Amino acid sequence: MTTYYSEDHEWITVEETTATVGITAHAAGELGDIVFIEQKEEGDEFESGDEIGVIESVKAASEIYAPVDGEIIEANELLEAIQPL
Repeated sequence: MTTYYSEDHEWITVEETTATVGITAHAAGELGDIVFIEQKEEGDEFESGDEIGVIESVKAASEIYAPVDGEIIEANELLEAIQPL
């Protein structure tokens, strides 16, 4: 499996017809303590470049952009536990 990176510090891995998207360790480190994450819902469709999420930290808020066209088939449920302060 190969991982590709965007200039905006998102990464994507593709296995057959399923892709997984996230932010780089560098981006996470620069953000610091995460206080809130917003994700798209299952079934939401998007195009490359669309905002698919927002991540907020004590330092800043940053959008997560889709590197490819697609549809959300599953969101990271562990991130749902992160709530705003």
